[in-house]
Amino acid sequence: MPHQAVWVKAFDRLPDDPDLQRAALAYVCDYTILEPVLRVHGYAWGDPGLVTASLDHAMWFHREGRVDDWLLYVQEAVSAQASRGLAQGHFYDRQGRLLATVVQEGMIRMSTAP
Repeated sequence: MPHQAVWVKAFDRLPDDPDLQRAALAYVCDYTILEPVLRVHGYAWGDPGLVTASLDHAMWFHREGRVDDWLLYVQEAVSAQASRGLAQGHFYDRQGRLLATVVQEGMIRMSTAP
């Protein structure tokens, strides 16, 4: 199945609040997780008429980490068929520690509207 890995980091330093760090990680987790599923279906984010929707989304936090330091976001398409797909992602800090796991099911199709 298609996969990708992207490095992510907040633009600015964030407060030393673990709850805020987790909230920032939850915010960024949705940006690119469906890209491997898009590739299975033969689509790209810039395709005219592309319609996507999150059908289900879950996140597990395994340990504290800083979103204002570089994190590796490893993603893969677990399943993709019939305009739907399931993607899984893992966030690792620079020391290779698993910080969080994300799973998202998405609807992906081209619009039939003119």
